[in-house]
Amino acid sequence: MTHYQIRAPIWNGGQRCVGLNVQLLHGMVTTFEILYTTKKTKKRSYPYTFTVPTAVVYGCPRQTVDGGVVLAIVPLEKCTEVKPLEVPDEG
Repeated sequence: MTHYQIRAPIWNGGQRCVGLNVQLLHGMVTTFEILYTTKKTKKRSYPYTFTVPTAVVYGCPRQTVDGGVVLAIVPLEKCTEVKPLEVPDEG
């Protein structure tokens, strides 16, 4: 499994995406967190971890950025947001 920490999503014509380095992918599932915070609230816009099957990542369009790094541009709609289990109050 590969885990990324991403500074900000990509605003791709209104569709939110993330760029994942294809050379660093390992395993069946890729997980990532988006660390982006809004200036107004100072809170993370995406507070949870996301997962996506690595096979889905390989099927996404590619973009080459500085230094020849190849990114898979993955739409967030293809990813699953993983929220922590909520334990009910016993009070």
